[in-house]
Amino acid sequence: MLCTGVVTDAVLEDFDTFAAILAGTLAETTAGGYARMILNDSDIGASTVDDTNNRREADIPDYTFTSLTGTHNLTRFIIGYDPLGTGVDANIIPIAYYDYVSTTDGTDRVVRFNAAGYIRAA
Repeated sequence: MLCTGVVTDAVLEDFDTFAAILAGTLAETTAGGYARMILNDSDIGASTVDDTNNRREADIPDYTFTSLTGTHNLTRFIIGYDPLGTGVDANIIPIAYYDYVSTTDGTDRVVRFNAAGYIRAA
């Protein structure tokens, strides 16, 4: 989910669902051409076990939001997990968020994930 608005990390970390996030000061962008990025289990790369550092890393592909129109000040990119598969914000659990500072202008916006993975569990 691409968001606009400002919230501190300390506040964002306490939201338990997408619905709670959107009830605060963040809003999902309304840029023209925007649609939520939906991943399936086949989109998530096999996790890598790192026994030296006692962690596991998983990656997802970079994603392009094509031709986002209007002038929207993007601030956050949030990844969530929908355990029920309903697409209902009250059921989507945020699992990672990133600062994503960009302004839409009709061009593509790309979210690039570190090659080491989007999430690291230790």
